[in-house]
Amino acid sequence: MKAEKLYHNVIREDPHNLNAQRLLGGLYLQWKKPHLAIAHLEIAHQVTPYCLEILTHLGVANCQTGKSEEAIAYYKQILAIDEHHPEAVPNLAHLFFELGWHKEAIPWLLKALSLKPPSNSEKHSILHQRLAEAYKEQKLWEKALIHYEAINHTYPNDISALLNRGNILRHIGKFDEACSLYKTVVEHSPHDTQIILNYGTLLHDTHRPHEALKQYDLVLNIAPQSTEALISKAGLLMEQEKPKEAMTLYNEALILKPQSLDAKWGKSLALLALGNYNEGWQLYETGFDRKNTRGNIPFNKAHWNGAPLVNKRLLIWGEQGLGDVLQFIRYAQLCNTQGIRVWVLCHSSLVRLLMNCPYIENVVTVANENDFDNHIPVMSLPNIFKTVLETIPTSIPYFFTSQQAQEKWARACFKTHELKIGLVWSGNPRRHSTDAHIVDQRRSIPLKSFVPLIRQTKARFFSLQMGDARHDIEKEGLQNEIIDIMTDVDDFMDTAALIENLDLIISVDTSIVHLAGGLGKPVWILSRFGGCWRWLGNKENSPWYPSAKIFGQNASYDWGLVINNVRANLQQLITSPHDNKPK
Repeated sequence: MKAEKLYHNVIREDPHNLNAQRLLGGLYLQWKKPHLAIAHLEIAHQVTPYCLEILTHLGVANCQTGKSEEAIAYYKQILAIDEHHPEAVPNLAHLFFELGWHKEAIPWLLKALSLKPPSNSEKHSILHQRLAEAYKEQKLWEKALIHYEAINHTYPNDISALLNRGNILRHIGKFDEACSLYKTVVEHSPHDTQIILNYGTLLHDTHRPHEALKQYDLVLNIAPQSTEALISKAGLLMEQEKPKEAMTLYNEALILKPQSLDAKWGKSLALLALGNYNEGWQLYETGFDRKNTRGNIPFNKAHWNGAPLVNKRLLIWGEQGLGDVLQFIRYAQLCNTQGIRVWVLCHSSLVRLLMNCPYIENVVTVANENDFDNHIPVMSLPNIFKTVLETIPTSIPYFFTSQQAQEKWARACFKTHELKIGLVWSGNPRRHSTDAHIVDQRRSIPLKSFVPLIRQTKARFFSLQMGDARHDIEKEGLQNEIIDIMTDVDDFMDTAALIENLDLIISVDTSIVHLAGGLGKPVWILSRFGGCWRWLGNKENSPWYPSAKIFGQNASYDWGLVINNVRANLQQLITSPHDNKPK
């Protein structure tokens, strides 16, 4: 207080006294009175515009009063004089970060780290923390990981950094390393149910179901009413082909938290897997309320509720994958028989195929609300038609190829007395989503697993494989055993015509299964353990596709028995004294 009074006395006698204005401004800044500080520091700045101390104080004071642009301008003035200024560089870096300008913050945060390391390791750790977060926002996972590791180098037991490292390692597919870190975190936080639950999820993702189950049960021992643990355990039981047990847990979760969308969604899948379609389809509609489940409804008009729409345009749109559209577009036939004018909004690869369906009036890739009278997502149609197992529409084929496509692919698939088999061994890896990628890893089969089957079966194999997995043919040296003409395939019309020229399709659970089934073509489905609900626990036959036969795993990732069963069935088919074309 004495200093303040002294400085004011000096300023009354000499308003432009540099030292008094500078010192009083610094004093107010120290006292967290930035508005008062700015008033005096600006006067000092006018007297000596290149004083780094005054510029620094002005930058800090303006930052504290929310005048970010002014603060940035002062810091840049400092850096024009001294580009390595030990206060201006980190201050500008932190300001950019706090403004949410993470991309702009990164080079300044790096520059701050490149200066002489601060004696205060905590300040250094904050720079690493902010760099890691900025890189995460930019989805530069490996770079973010480096800075979290730097934090743990100084603070080995920093739980936040350990958890972030574990989460990033999971995201980039380094599951074993992620598990090791999470195990360390759990040891330091043995009663933190959220951390234990995350560890269980990670073990679940890394195909260690029994270890994951222990973690979920540990959480439930600590917190018996943890709906998240109940739902996670139920999801694991679904993958273990135990939908009844999963249903019990989903019901428990819903008693505790009746509005839980995760529990409702999980229960809907359990009901469908059990064949309880009456209740399952109703609950399946909750997927639109759950994030990243059935997508966003793109129109303001209300869903069609099943009311008569004679001579009205109904837009059916696909909210999930191509396979779902191929499976459920069969309901367009039922709509058409009710006098509804059916329009379909879908991916461009489906347009030609669906335009050739007599029950569809028009197919578009873009639509606005003037184009139709009502709309509905394709997977809501089973609920509209109150579908149960006994009433699944099986008017097959419901896909029809054009004459032009038939002739094109008849020429491509040369005539032979041998069985012509179409093969798909891999799904879409969907690397943009960790969870989706994990599911694809469970359903896809390495092409090398098929080598004995291909080389020991007297048949001609044709690849129906799309994507990067096509290159597996060359990698495995199977160019002479598998004919690959997919380079000439433009869309699903071409694929359908190619399938029609083959005798049998053998495929993992991809859109090709639904295309072949919708054409009425014999298709053998290689389904993962705990497979999709639509295969009803991998029963041999499917109520959705009379021409399908399902070969299900007995354990996750063990395709050996499945391949052997397929080979035995093929040998029986080929050596049969009757017509060897599968029915």
